[in-house]
Amino acid sequence: MSNESSSQEQKELAKLLGLDISADTFDVAAARLLDAVAIAIGHEPPQNATERQVVFASSIGQDVSTNTKRVASAKIGEALF
Repeated sequence: MSNESSSQEQKELAKLLGLDISADTFDVAAARLLDAVAIAIGHEPPQNATERQVVFASSIGQDVSTNTKRVASAKIGEALF
């Protein structure tokens, strides 16, 4: 897990996809980008964060209730490291 800012390449792809990743770290941006293209590249479609993710994230001071599973996972991973 990385707390680095999103990369220039990620920002360029996000712009093409109409996503705002300006406040995201590299890993969170990667999760958002993958969610955006998942179906097109044969990955599991985006799903809401699980109740387990929401509860655990809350216990470590994170709110992932409006995020997808991938984004929630990235945020939880960063918070743990």
